[in-house]
Amino acid sequence: MMFLLLVILFYLHHDAKATSSPVFLRSPKTENTDTVLDESPLVAQQFSKDLYQGFDKRTFVKSGKFKLIDVQISKNEDEVMGHFCEFEIDQRDVDPSMAPRYSDYYGESINCQEHAVAFPLHEIAQECREFDKVNTGTIYNTNPSAFILHQPKSGSTLLSNMLTVARPDTFVVSEPAALRDILKCENCDRELQIQALEDTMYFLGRSRIPLGDMYIKISSQYTIGLSLIRETFPETKWIYLTRSPEIVLQKLMNSKNDRRICGGKRFKPTKAMKRYLSILGKNAKSLIVDEKGCAADLGTTMSIVKKELRQKNSRGKIVDYNELLDLVSIKELFSFLQVSSSNWKKIEEQRRKTANTGKGNQWRAESSMYITLQVSDAISEFGLNV
Repeated sequence: MMFLLLVILFYLHHDAKATSSPVFLRSPKTENTDTVLDESPLVAQQFSKDLYQGFDKRTFVKSGKFKLIDVQISKNEDEVMGHFCEFEIDQRDVDPSMAPRYSDYYGESINCQEHAVAFPLHEIAQECREFDKVNTGTIYNTNPSAFILHQPKSGSTLLSNMLTVARPDTFVVSEPAALRDILKCENCDRELQIQALEDTMYFLGRSRIPLGDMYIKISSQYTIGLSLIRETFPETKWIYLTRSPEIVLQKLMNSKNDRRICGGKRFKPTKAMKRYLSILGKNAKSLIVDEKGCAADLGTTMSIVKKELRQKNSRGKIVDYNELLDLVSIKELFSFLQVSSSNWKKIEEQRRKTANTGKGNQWRAESSMYITLQVSDAISEFGLNV
């Protein structure tokens, strides 16, 4: 009993001593052992150190060390900013099926992810042009040889991959984000757009290694800017890849993301789509399902392409998907694009690979696709088979 009482008194004394002691979240300050907490903002701690902090980053753009990755037009559509960062792009020893898009080259760059810099596009372009005049042995410039426009799911990545390996000095820029704001803007001042497109093409074709032909593949949703491309580069050839409209539309409907993008245009139709619908005696309210919204989008872009083909001295050409599956047709297409001395062994290797997965897998012919009644009805309603 006495032993139990002593144990109880011991724990009571221990608890009293513990609660009477001050509690510190960190050690009390002393001259030598103090633990200093990082006072910088939590967000800043999540980023890597900028290796070029304190340097004039314009010099890195002028030297070609920093390259263009994006162009943004202000909400007031009166200012154009170019975004630059450090990354390397040399397609001579790269299997394009492993890196089919321009963003694949800068997507893993820490500098691009965390420390990209922005300058007024035309201002920095003029500075670089002056730099190039006195640095002809270190900076090379290439103008676009052709533009590749396309419907979704029509083999455009396959074509761009084949062009990439056709010659060691061929350079393909596939769906650069830098063209997004320029080509989709329907309310921008035309001179502003033309200047922005010229400056962007200048930066995309600017390199520290000699380049031959340069081909620009445009994202399918920016075919809306074809007239701007033709007006800015009237002597440059362009092609528009198409495919069976039933297959294209059904593939869009089978992809949740693609369906969301094109189907969403029925809620926010472009001016071009409104004009197209008006010609058909329709309006956006009639696009009650995604199939109709996406069919209207396909019809809008095809109407733009046909209009540009009717222009005097048009340099354009419509190319069917099936022409990419036949070597004879590919040679005819390459002849139109003026691709000479092609490496047909490497081209054939790319033709047998899955083009757009970034994995370089062996391509397998697609099985016949079931076309839903909703897709068939939408195709018929908008006359896409004509």
